[in-house]
Amino acid sequence: MKLVGDSSLDDGESFIDLGDDDTITRVSDRIVQIYFKDLEELADEEIYPYVKIAPITDLAGNKLYGSDEPYIIENIQPENVYFETVDLIAKDRIRVTFNKKMEHVSADILSTSPSSVSVTGCESVTVYSNGITEAVFILNKELTTDAKDAGTRVEIYVGDDPTTVTEWGSRLTPGYYGYPNDKVPPEIVLTDHDNDASTPEIPSAIGYGGISNHDENDNVDEGTIGTIKLSFTENISEDTLTTDTFRVAGFTVTQITASEDRRVSLEIRANADNASVKTTVTQVADICDASNNVLAPGTTWEIQLLYK
Repeated sequence: MKLVGDSSLDDGESFIDLGDDDTITRVSDRIVQIYFKDLEELADEEIYPYVKIAPITDLAGNKLYGSDEPYIIENIQPENVYFETVDLIAKDRIRVTFNKKMEHVSADILSTSPSSVSVTGCESVTVYSNGITEAVFILNKELTTDAKDAGTRVEIYVGDDPTTVTEWGSRLTPGYYGYPNDKVPPEIVLTDHDNDASTPEIPSAIGYGGISNHDENDNVDEGTIGTIKLSFTENISEDTLTTDTFRVAGFTVTQITASEDRRVSLEIRANADNASVKTTVTQVADICDASNNVLAPGTTWEIQLLYK
């Protein structure tokens, strides 16, 4: 081994044989670990070792790079450990994918912004055969489905003294950060329509047009047209919407659009006289948010229209 950038070991001019305190450990059938005690004691990030490997062959008799000469690996860099991805997989769970096989993972390595959000525990750690490690962390509260807290984008970052290390003992890079990717399906926004805790919340729905001219029994005549606007927790992809996506009891959906204010607008027409505007909306087909997360069909909501 030769050390470049340090003056204490031969000025980096020649290779040094491994000594009694140094080891070579077989990690797998393709990986070995070299422990060099002097290098650890130097603890200098400016040192970039060169390693000379004697001629070796594999089990089939193939020589390393087809040569009988020693092979030199030059300028070996420190192991760089970081997040490959950070995903919001449930409203109170984030999944962090590390680029290395981690020996130890703990929740205290992660800090968050804003301060109203924090990591309270590590739920699971999975190490895959390719060396990638995934860990699921628990948050102290639920975020919205677009990975925000009260409208503020959440940031996950590594603290100043991370304890999580790789199988080689390298620590995460302090200060490294990521914004959680949205992996959570959208939800319809519910509201307390009557200030009564004993009754269920219902979708936030606003009615426009002719349906606002209902009689004292909340009914309208056949052919009455209008618009229902449903609010969601994030913007819905209009490409996933058709007039068959939602069914409105007593009405036909004639047009459907999505807007950037997280609303879906249903243009509707009453099928018969005495069609009640206190109706139900049933989702009968998949819809997706901008991140292609799917809100599955099958839910029916009672709605009570507010008018504008």
